[in-house]
Amino acid sequence: MKELDKFYRQYLLKKISIVLIIALIGFIFIELFSRWVAATSTAYFGSRLDFDQKMLVADSVNGGVVAIGDSIIARSFYPELFSAALSEKLSISYPSYNLGVTGANLNEQIATLRHLLKRKVKPSLVVIDVPIHALNVNNYYTYDPDTVKHPLQFWDNNSADYYTRCEVNQQIAVSTKIYCQLAQKFYFIRMLSYYHHQILTGGKNLLHTQNQRFSNLITYYPVVSYMGFSPIFNVLNHKTAHTDFLYQAMINTYANDYKVYKLGADRYDQLIDECNKNSVNVVLVLMPLYQPVMRKVHDHFLLPDNKTIANALDKYAKEKNIGFVNLFEELQAPEYFQDPVHLNVDGAVQITKLLAKKLLSKDFTYPEGYLDSDFYQYMQTEEENKS
Repeated sequence: MKELDKFYRQYLLKKISIVLIIALIGFIFIELFSRWVAATSTAYFGSRLDFDQKMLVADSVNGGVVAIGDSIIARSFYPELFSAALSEKLSISYPSYNLGVTGANLNEQIATLRHLLKRKVKPSLVVIDVPIHALNVNNYYTYDPDTVKHPLQFWDNNSADYYTRCEVNQQIAVSTKIYCQLAQKFYFIRMLSYYHHQILTGGKNLLHTQNQRFSNLITYYPVVSYMGFSPIFNVLNHKTAHTDFLYQAMINTYANDYKVYKLGADRYDQLIDECNKNSVNVVLVLMPLYQPVMRKVHDHFLLPDNKTIANALDKYAKEKNIGFVNLFEELQAPEYFQDPVHLNVDGAVQITKLLAKKLLSKDFTYPEGYLDSDFYQYMQTEEENKS
């Protein structure tokens, strides 16, 4: 009888071991697949796969030039090309990275910067694009019934952790703590969280959601480069750029953002102050818009003229002792744009070269001595350039 019990125990342990090994192999496969998804697609994953994707790039940053912002910088700043342009004039190389994400607000941009700083990474230069809607002071406050302004809560001020989108309140459920710890390590956990959210809140059934995500993964979104570039390949032309349909689409897109417009860069204070506090060089960039369309849109909403907008940023940069590059009216051929607000890949090539040229030639607003120790002391002489 004892021998029979021993046999069954060994048999049971063997079966359990086999099941555990198979489960472990299966989990490793699923985790690797989840990380492949995160590295090759901007379809939603966890909370935002495009954020996860750029965080993978952020985890590879150890210095150099880092671009932070929304879709404008994500599609317009070509980091590999920027590094190459700098290397033509500088005696040392500067790796460049694009951490811009479509739809990223200022809270998320601050969180991206803080993620680098928490890793003890200090970029030589941070390039930040400034979209026009972000210069509307009235856009970034919530209003109570008495119309008293309250600044929005930042994600990492005891509100939430950027990397996992987990709540970090003082009182937190044990299950949430466990999830947050696991989500820091395993992308598969974030994937489960996303689909669970889709089932509970989405208006589509799971099968349709799966099909949608799979097609997004394969066809709808371009791959992000190793350094974080998110190119877009659509092209406007003179015929498609000047249609009532496109004009009306821009009106509808910015109706809420421009409804009560008050020009000001106040919303950037915390991001810029964070950079200055950590001695990180910053250059604000006013990227090109297709002015024949967007100037009409801005006039429709009674926005200030282009010169006033540029002067406001120039003044702000001087007050904060940082750099400012005005590219607002550059590259006005429609073929450089995928829509009136975003450059396509050809426009990105041209504007990245122009940005590098302006920085290297000091053709921008900057305080005296700015970037001298990080860039200009490494400028090559004419003889070195020729060789």
